[in-house]
Amino acid sequence: SSEEVTTEDAAQLKKDMKDLSEKYNELAQKYNELAAKLESK
Repeated sequence: SSEEVTTEDAAQLKKDMKDLSEKYNELAQKYNELAAKLESK
């Protein structure tokens, strides 16, 4: 059965992507800080 994608689904996905993108940036920042600390040892 072919599922239809509604604009509501698309909007929800877009929101999820935004949340994930923010979370990714947060994690990347933490990683960079950790890497910097390790390198400075």
